[in-house]
Amino acid sequence: MRLSELIIQIARQELTQASDRQSDVLSLKSRFDNQIAGAVMELLKDHIHGNLTIQEMTQNLGYGKTYLSTVFTRVYGISIMSCYAQLKIEEAKYLIRENTISVAEISELLGFSSPQHFSKRFRQLVKMSPKQYEASVKEDWGTTRS
Repeated sequence: MRLSELIIQIARQELTQASDRQSDVLSLKSRFDNQIAGAVMELLKDHIHGNLTIQEMTQNLGYGKTYLSTVFTRVYGISIMSCYAQLKIEEAKYLIRENTISVAEISELLGFSSPQHFSKRFRQLVKMSPKQYEASVKEDWGTTRS
């Protein structure tokens, strides 16, 4: 009777230790994934004024396209290029609010192929054109463009 209790206790201990080791490995992988996704995010932010391709990211970070895309999507819940577009549009909104350069200049500064492409992407994400957004900012802030 005592022997079977001892065997059960040892077996339980081994299962608990194995579970702890597996948990440690998953925690380490999660931290590593967060670091990789964070490095991608930093690249996106560093290249907000211009263009950055997945190929350039893979060369810069030394990881494959599929791996970077998978890890980034797992961590942030959005694809790399969708996130890049959102960051660019947020920067465009900021620049429109700053009221210092034209929409065409913003489009060029952010690396869009044309003001039309910029306006189309802006409308998709903001649900209004850059000019409508500018007008709404003026209305909200009671300012006019110089």
